[in-house]
This record gives sequence, structure tokens and C-alpha cells, in this order.
Amino acid sequence: MLNSIVLHHDGKKEEKCAIRRARAPAGAPVVAFLALLVLICFSAPAFGQTWNGSVSNLWNNASNWTPNGVPNSFSSVVITNATNNPVLINTTVAVDNLTLGGSNSATLDNGQVLELYGGAGAGSISNAGTITINSTGSNTNVILDGNFASIVTLSGGGTVSLSNFSGNAVWSLANIFLDNQETIQGSGQIGIGSPSFAFWLFNSGTIDANQSVALSISNPGMTATNTGTLEATAGGTLNLIDVFTNTNGLIRATGAGSVVNLGGSTINGGTLTTTTGGEIRNNGTATVNGVTISTGSTLTLLNGATTTIQGTITNNGTMDQHSTGSNTDLLVSGAVTLTGSGSLILSNNSANRIYGSGSDSLTNDVNHTIQGAGQIGIGGANAFTLDNKGTILANDSNTLIIAPGKPFTNTGTLQVNSGSLMHVEGSAGSFTNFSGNTLTGGTYAVHSGTLQIDQLGSGGGEINTLGDGTAATTVLLDGASAAITDQTGKNALNLSNVAANASLTLENGNNMTTSQFTFANAGSVTVGNGSTLNLFVYKQSGGSLKVNGTLKAGTAASIQAGTVSGGGTIVGVLFNQGGVVTASDPGSPDILTINGSYLQGAGGTLEAFLEGTVAGTGGYSQLDVTRTASLTGAANLSGMLDVDMVTGSNFDPVAGDDFFVLLADGGFVGSPALALDTADAPPLPNGDTWSVNYETTGCPNGAAGCVELQVNAPVPEPSSVILFGTALAMAAFLGLRKAVSGS
Repeated sequence: MLNSIVLHHDGKKEEKCAIRRARAPAGAPVVAFLALLVLICFSAPAFGQTWNGSVSNLWNNASNWTPNGVPNSFSSVVITNATNNPVLINTTVAVDNLTLGGSNSATLDNGQVLELYGGAGAGSISNAGTITINSTGSNTNVILDGNFASIVTLSGGGTVSLSNFSGNAVWSLANIFLDNQETIQGSGQIGIGSPSFAFWLFNSGTIDANQSVALSISNPGMTATNTGTLEATAGGTLNLIDVFTNTNGLIRATGAGSVVNLGGSTINGGTLTTTTGGEIRNNGTATVNGVTISTGSTLTLLNGATTTIQGTITNNGTMDQHSTGSNTDLLVSGAVTLTGSGSLILSNNSANRIYGSGSDSLTNDVNHTIQGAGQIGIGGANAFTLDNKGTILANDSNTLIIAPGKPFTNTGTLQVNSGSLMHVEGSAGSFTNFSGNTLTGGTYAVHSGTLQIDQLGSGGGEINTLGDGTAATTVLLDGASAAITDQTGKNALNLSNVAANASLTLENGNNMTTSQFTFANAGSVTVGNGSTLNLFVYKQSGGSLKVNGTLKAGTAASIQAGTVSGGGTIVGVLFNQGGVVTASDPGSPDILTINGSYLQGAGGTLEAFLEGTVAGTGGYSQLDVTRTASLTGAANLSGMLDVDMVTGSNFDPVAGDDFFVLLADGGFVGSPALALDTADAPPLPNGDTWSVNYETTGCPNGAAGCVELQVNAPVPEPSSVILFGTALAMAAFLGLRKAVSGS
């Protein structure tokens, strides 16, 4: 133990030279430590010392200084003479102020001590050159001293370089502030991990670990404020073992093999950036609070690590939760939001865990993605509230479990990729999107995988209604094996209603059958290629129906409003009372088949898109009815035939072009009559006009009836015909007279 020593001396300062009752730190040998005391406390004052280098490069040669004498703890040292540079500090040295010129350098020799004194009139290190801390194996120490909480400022635009040995150490005797405004680089220790010898760090410059031996920043009980850059480059390792206020600061790893370790640290604010193979990782226990992960950058949470997240994490890159078998935990603390355009990626291992401590909440914000395998929630006292506004994606062979233990609300997307399982666990009321028989809010996109939701029940067919008419609700089932199931694995969809702002899409071979008598749609229903929707009665009061696969309406499909489009097949009677039926996808011509009869009432519209003269894709829309068509309605008009140009098409119809926009294999029932609307049709040249004809012979494909849209040349006026005939007669008369006269 070292006893306290108090010494009073002359000059502007009357200071206490006190070493508190504490053990010498591991990075400071006792002999060097005591030698420093002797130098500090018993050297005669010498307030201004300028290097002349007239004898050698050795600091402790008095003849190298003007005035003659070796600087002591109250010296203001100036080294601007390049003679005998670098200056070798080959003894224990203490200085008040140091000025080092741009062409000058000073090297602290292996095993030596340099004390930087902070306080009134002291603590200014103006370094425009290079200061080298040159351990070659022995402890080589830079000690910050002075009054409690005094400041040592390092400025000047130069560099402090620490050699490639762990024996380089910067530490404090009196809880000093170190204000770094330039570059500190290399290996060793900034802070030696002991609360007794810690200091506050302000960094507005750069601290760079750029050698094979790590550089560590460790000041327990203190905080480090970084508004500059803390980085690892050139394959170096930077260990951050401290509390860092990083607002407006940058923590960066650049280059292959360059690593910033966060284990043991708390990072508050600022930006984390990795480039060209660099890595920022938590290799132990760390906290990140309100940080930003820049675009293209990755924060890696290593196997077995525990990372606490707080505040708003703006992730525009990747958070890689990388369990390879051990519990790798992301602990939600307080109200946490994951925002930005990036992803939290959980490796393909069930030991990835995200959880809270009972009163916490996690919001996965719009545009942010959580994906992979593992557990979002582990139950018990580790419950938290989960609000998904972005995307939660199961895309690995291991299951992604969502079990926060408190309410889980989805207004974003739950997505399951091919071969994956997302299992939403919890009892009644825990999944707030399901109530009664209604699924409301959010998107549920299942691509040849399974979304299992325990809260639905165990009997199958629990979801009868999509949406409540206000909240956007989407179900997408893509692929024959895509399914939404209940806790026993039974199909949960038995729909009778798709409300406004809700949508159902079946595609790529996914088939759905409902046992409900009526399937009512006011939202959006899409039956894609290779898929089939089986039902008894289809009733549409608004929204849209798009059929590129097959809709089987066992009794009828009644369209009271909205649109019906596509190039697939509708089986059954299609009664268009007040909607728009168009053989398009949509806006692009196709052939829509009605395997049954088509009836259009006075409020219905048949819409045809044109961009060519051949029925189907690239040509014009055609409704192909396998039985009869009834186009007779009130006032002898059965709604409208609306002719539209395909957006962006350069098609120019000419006289004689005809378009068979409806074929009725069984012919017409009654006398067809459609009001023709060509306001949006292609413009016609030379006074040509549109007409609609109802043919019963000569129809394509042997149909007994067809609706023909035709372009007609203008018919000459009667007076023009008489004038033309008179002119011909006169010409004939004159010709005959000339022949008779022989002239």
C-alpha cells in the first residue's frame, strides 16, 4: 500500500502531490511508480523548456534543453527543432504542457512513464507531429494526473502511436478528463480496467486499432463521450469495455479481419458502420441504446452473447443474431423500437431468443424485418408486448416461434417461406388480430409453408371473415402446401366474407373450398394461375375479383358492384347487375371464360381493352361464354359496352377492323342491346366510326352468337352521290361526242 504524501511548492500552483491509499495498477510497475513520485514531488521547478537537441536525442540530457536542465512536472516543453529527432524519452517524465512541431516526434521508450499534468495552466498537449508509446514487452505507461476532474487536452492534428504490444497503457491517478482531438492509434490499453485508475474520455478525434495486438478502452465507473471516430482498421481489434455516449459519434470496422468488440460496453447513440469485411460484434454482454446501424453494415451478436437493446434502434443494415447452439439472447429493455430499412436476422437455430422482463415492449417498425428461426418470447417472467408494423419472416428449416407472453398485434406482415413454419403461441386474447371468427389487420403471406396460430382454436375452419371493413387485412396463400392452421394443425380458413379493405389471394396451385353457403366479397379476391376457389354462391358488393385460375360458383356469381377481371375460368352463371366485367389482367387484353351463362343487367358494364386485332394477350379482350348470353335489360338496354385503349399502346384501328368482344356458344337470350362508350377508345382517322353488331352467324369458334365491335368508313352524303353521278354522265357524254365528231 502507498501512503498519502502532501507537498507544497512555489509558483502559480499550490498543489497536493497525493497518491491515494491504493495499489499500483497492473500496468504500472511499483519502481516506476515511486520514481515518478520522486520526480513530481521533489524536482525543482523549471517552467519553460525548449528542445535544442545539441548533444543527442535523449530527453534526460540537460544539455539538450534551453535553458539547460531536464524538464519536470511543472515544465512547459516545446519541441520544434528537428535536430536529433525523434526525441527519446528514456526516463520517467512528467510535463505540464507539451508542444510538438509538425516535423518532430517523441518516443516513450519501453518500460518508461510519461505523466501528463492537468489543472490550472496545465494539461495542454499540442501535437502536430508524432508521439510514440513504444512498449516492446514491458509496461510503458502514460499517466494522467493533476487536480480531481482536471482536463488534459490532446490537440494539434498529429498522431499518438502505440506500438504493437499490450504493455502500452494510458491511465489516471486522479479521475482526470482526457480530451482527444487528434489521432490515437495502435495497440494496448486506454484505461486499465480498474475503477481506482479510471478517467473520463472525450474523443472528437480518432482512436484507431490498426495492429495485430488489440487496443482496449476500459474505464469502469466512468463514461466515454465520442463525437469523433472509434475504429478498427487494417485487421486490428478494438475492445470497447466502457459506457460510451456516442451521440453524433461513429464506431467503425474497416477491412477484412478488423473487429470492434462491444462485450462489456454500453453504447448510447451514434452510428455503427462496417465496410469491406470489417465486423462490429458483441462477444459477451453488451447494451446498445438508440444507435444507428448504417446501410450495408452489420452488428453481429455472437453465439452465447447477451445483448440488451434500448430506445429506438435505427437499423438500415443487419443485426445478425448468430446462435450456433448456445442461448444467444436479445433482451428488450423498456419501450424498444426497431426501425429503418434493415433486418434482424436470426440464424437457423432454436437457441436464438428475444425476450423482455415483464413490463417491456418491442415495436418492429414499418420497413424493418425480423427473420430466421428461434424464439421471439420465452414465456414466464420474461414476457413483453410485441407490435409488428414491419415484417416478421420465417425462412429457415427450424421453426420461428412468436410467444411474447403479452399481447401481440400485427399491422405489418407475417410471412412464411417455402418449407418453413411460423408458430404463434399463446392463449385466447394474446393475438389481438383474431376475435370471434374474424381475422383483422395485417398481412399473412404464406409461400409453400405453414402459419400456425394457436389462439384460433382446435376444430378447424375458425376464420370465417377477413377484415372489419376498415383495417387493411391481407391473406396470400402461394403454392399447394401453403396453409394457415390452428393449434392442432387443421386448416383454419372457411371464409364467408371478405370485407372492404381486405384481400384474399390464392396462387400457384393453392386451392380453397368453403362450406359456407354464400361467399360475400366487398374487398379483393384473386384466384391465380393453377389455383381454384370452390364455393356455392359468390356475391360481390364492391371491390374486385380477379380470376386467372378457376372460380367454381356452384350456383351463381352475382356482381352488384366492383370489377371482375382476368384470363381464367368462372364456372357457373355470372350475373353482372352493376359491376364491370373485363377480360383483362386488368387493363391488358386477355380471354376470360364463363363456363356457364352470362347475364348483364341495365347497371352492368362489359369492358374491352384494345391493342391489336387478335383476341387475347396483345390484341383485344374477349369474354368467352360457353352457354347463353342475355344482354337485354331495362329500356331495351343491358348496360354498357365500354371500349378502352391499352395504356401506352400505339395501336391505330382502321376501317374494316372488327373485334369479337363476346362469344356466346349457346347464342343470345332475347334481343341484345348495349350502350356503346368509346370515349376512351383509340382515336379513328378519316371520319371512321365505331359500331356494335350482334351476330348470330359467322362468329369465331362456331359460336351461335357474338358481339362484334367494328370500325366503319364514312358513308358519302346523298348530294355528293348525285353530284358524282352527274359528273360521270357528263364525262361519258363528252367522250361520245368527241368520238362522233372524230375530233
